[in-house]
Amino acid sequence: MVHNLQVAIMAMGLIVLTVGCFAARIGDEACLDPAGLRTHTRYVDWGPADNAVVKRNPPPLTWPWDPGKLPARTPGKWRFRLTVARDVRLLQVVHQDEVDFNVYAMLPVLKAGRRYFWQVQWLNEKGNTAATSTVRSFRIAPDADSYDLSILHDLPTLGHPRFICRPADLPAIRAARSADSAFGRAAQATRARADKIAAKGTVANPDELRTLAAAHLVWGDVEPRYAQVAVPYLVKLCEEKANRPETMPAGSYYGIYNSGRMFECYDWLYDAMTQQQREVCAAELAARAVSLCRSGRSVIERAAAHADGSHQMEWLTQGTAGAWCLYEEHPELKPYLLMAVNYWLGQPGPYSQGEGWVEGPGYGRSHLMYVAQEVLAPLQVGLGIPVSEYGRWGNIARFFAQLTPIGEDREHYGDGGSYWHKGWQCNINLLATTAGDAESYTRFVLKGHQGYPFPTQMPTRYYYFAPPPQQQLQAETRLLAEGSGFVVAHSNCRDAAGSVGFSFKCSPLGWTNHCLPEQGSFCLYAWGEELATNTGSYGKYGSAQDVNFNKHTISKNSLLINGHGQAHCRAENPWEGRIVAYHADDDLIYCCGSFGNCYPPAAHVVAAYRHFLFVRRRYFVIFDDVVLTEPGTVAWLYHLPTDCVVDRLAGGALDYHSNDVAVAFRMPRDGIRSSMSDRAVGADGNDYTEEQIRPATHLRFETTSPDVRQQFLTVIIPYRATSRPVIRAIDRWHVEVTVDGVTDRIGFGPAKDDTVDYEAIQKAAMRRGCAGAPRRSGAG
Repeated sequence: MVHNLQVAIMAMGLIVLTVGCFAARIGDEACLDPAGLRTHTRYVDWGPADNAVVKRNPPPLTWPWDPGKLPARTPGKWRFRLTVARDVRLLQVVHQDEVDFNVYAMLPVLKAGRRYFWQVQWLNEKGNTAATSTVRSFRIAPDADSYDLSILHDLPTLGHPRFICRPADLPAIRAARSADSAFGRAAQATRARADKIAAKGTVANPDELRTLAAAHLVWGDVEPRYAQVAVPYLVKLCEEKANRPETMPAGSYYGIYNSGRMFECYDWLYDAMTQQQREVCAAELAARAVSLCRSGRSVIERAAAHADGSHQMEWLTQGTAGAWCLYEEHPELKPYLLMAVNYWLGQPGPYSQGEGWVEGPGYGRSHLMYVAQEVLAPLQVGLGIPVSEYGRWGNIARFFAQLTPIGEDREHYGDGGSYWHKGWQCNINLLATTAGDAESYTRFVLKGHQGYPFPTQMPTRYYYFAPPPQQQLQAETRLLAEGSGFVVAHSNCRDAAGSVGFSFKCSPLGWTNHCLPEQGSFCLYAWGEELATNTGSYGKYGSAQDVNFNKHTISKNSLLINGHGQAHCRAENPWEGRIVAYHADDDLIYCCGSFGNCYPPAAHVVAAYRHFLFVRRRYFVIFDDVVLTEPGTVAWLYHLPTDCVVDRLAGGALDYHSNDVAVAFRMPRDGIRSSMSDRAVGADGNDYTEEQIRPATHLRFETTSPDVRQQFLTVIIPYRATSRPVIRAIDRWHVEVTVDGVTDRIGFGPAKDDTVDYEAIQKAAMRRGCAGAPRRSGAG
């Protein structure tokens, strides 16, 4: 059986034609519209795009902090007047508000299918209008998800405890604490730890305080010791103002995180405190919350991230925790709480913190955990806003809640190390939270925290997740996280042993700090085995190993161009990577990443495109196209986990296996020199063998003849020993693949027989403004 896979750009759009038992059709929507994405990394820009059709009702509205094209290094002191109306002259006003933040998610539900107009005015310190934006518009899609967030204007009185659970939940929580269930085991484990601390009669640190407070929440009706030991320590910390965030150097984690723990403990111990103790603690904790939110708000005010931008995000999430716990006692916290919640629900990163996605499962996963813990869960529990059902949050959560067990036994992308090295850190804490998926959260805790202190929040959080979700999780098998630059797909999200899949990254969010120069990189999985891995692993920040191996393209499955990895760009660089085209159907998942802008000027790159095909959810075809200003060479990097065994390596041919999964890798073109090493050699030539380096087998496929255009067609097929595939190269652009008795003809070139017209895809992407010649600032 032969399938002729043709991809061609026609006048009406991009079309895929196949002859055989399946047919794929790709319309013009395969080339993505960059509207709504930030032009500058982590830049709070205009959103939604002018004339956009939005599928979230109401849509969050965002605008630059400063009225100029680019923000000032020192942001102005602005207040904003937002007007939303039904007509372009803004006479039929639907909603108007004045706020001191530039992300607004508190509109009422609007009428589906209708067009709305909006405008922003910048008000100076005297309240005078300093600048007025043009009038922009958006239309609510007929099938938009509708949730009324205007409840945020009048935050309800929740009572204590309100952090994850409510007072009304306590009887049911305590009734389930001794059950032979995941929740019961978690509650009993927390109690056992609390017993050891209480037996000492003293508390050593805020971690022990949190253990006692969690135990009191679940067991306090039968065991008063936990509160008797914990409350005096909490009061002491507050009276002594110990470890306040502003007193710690550079916003020390110790001050920030300890404050967050104190917020939780105040909430959980509330019923065991006297009124005087509450007042003492609430006054100090409210001051901490204001301090944290004021520090963190610059992540909203500044249009471009700086070296301390990630720390500001941490301050903001912890400050939000304090605002949630204390805003009833201290009304002055409400503006800070509204600011933070609007930011998390409305900022222009597609799944909230872009940095959390870019920075990976270790450092970045913890950022996402904060958002879930301090913002999303209280919204769902306390306000009755089902964030997990948003298309924006719910789809990503439901997808990963099922995906995580499928072959993700190592970190997804970005920094990792110490106890974060397992793939269960693939944002599963956040995703389980937003999906309301108790089982995924349990797997995360029990698997991901082996050897790490048992999380004291689990009893209450698991109880909240324990009721069956209102909606059955859909068996999603693919995901495009467009604005974050991720495409992920698996053939079967129910059965690890029966699944083949990949993760592909080409992100516009930049990669300062813990983010990595890995645009165009991927990881591959098949039947429970990892077949291609990211070998960068977070060591000491700024060390030689970190700079020359971890934070270098050399440790990623991407390209070195003229010997150069991707540059250490700063946030001011207006372009990073982009997913410029995407299509998915039952037989073909296709994406195209553009990342030529990521290389330094010395690499002489005009453009670099990687076309990635997942054919019939069975195998992978990759086509790379690199255009240079002068003849040069390209190295194609490929990294295997240590449990893979290389059987053959010659030119562009590689055969290897991991346990019973074999892999055929073919790069059908002449002039390829291949090499293999088990040494972690950095860009500086040093062999890094510290414990932080993840052991791997490193392969490099290099062109031997310099040229102004270098192209690679690569086929990667996992298979069992009984079903060896056949790969027949027609030429450097066309290949015939036979897998499981089915033959596909796949090619890349100008629109004609059996081709993917990658040139037309690139031209269409440039017409839409989401790809093109590099535009750099400075050395980046």
